[in-house]
Amino acid sequence: MIPYFEWHFIPFGPFTLQVWGLFVALGFLLSIFLARWKLAFAHKKEASASDFIWDLGAWVILGALTGARLGHVFFYLWPYFSKHLGEILRVWDGGMSSFGGFIGGALAFWIFVRVQKVDFWRAAEAVLWAFPFGMIVGRFGCVFTHEHPGRLTSSVFGVQYPGGARFDLGILEIFALVPLAVAFFILRKKEYKTPVFAIATLLYYGVTRFFLDFLRATDVAGADARYAGLTPAQYGSMVLVVIGGVLIGLLRKRGAKK
Repeated sequence: MIPYFEWHFIPFGPFTLQVWGLFVALGFLLSIFLARWKLAFAHKKEASASDFIWDLGAWVILGALTGARLGHVFFYLWPYFSKHLGEILRVWDGGMSSFGGFIGGALAFWIFVRVQKVDFWRAAEAVLWAFPFGMIVGRFGCVFTHEHPGRLTSSVFGVQYPGGARFDLGILEIFALVPLAVAFFILRKKEYKTPVFAIATLLYYGVTRFFLDFLRATDVAGADARYAGLTPAQYGSMVLVVIGGVLIGLLRKRGAKK
């Protein structure tokens, strides 16, 4: 089994860094760097073809953080926050939703490419190709702080939580994302006429996250909300799979017309 240890803070002179926030920030930065590299590789003859990624990244980060907080508030703990509205902005107390972040980041992405007249799929391919790498780094923040305890288990993948061994969803998600990251790394120099990386990310992450969430704890304080037996993330996962399926259908339909 995996030993249990916590790492929440890093003293930094007169400041204290939050471990979770640090790894999330590193994950964002890695994603932006890799997305820019992907675009630069594809457009070597255009020196500035990938420079917009830095501006896009700033928009996506702001949208993702806003969406993550609002997702936590409305998807998970609205009965509480509806009676404590003043605490919605207290982000330093914790509480972020990954799927809320996806929604906010996607909305910011869409607005940016519309305003800046950037090719949507060219940018989406680069960003979603970089996604698993950044997500893995960000999830290490969850691993060190144990934000996502799972069900009790005797599996070798369990973590020796105080009070009994449990799955840790942060660790499991890293394990699940590694094959996708390895495949994307191998295919890093490939360029496709269709949004292959975008569709693969939507389907792969949607399916794996849907099933992983069945392992989330239900017997701990602050356990994820359930609606008809499913977590908000599972409903979000289904949406990702539907979007991926629709894109495949549209591409097949377009191919049949040629």
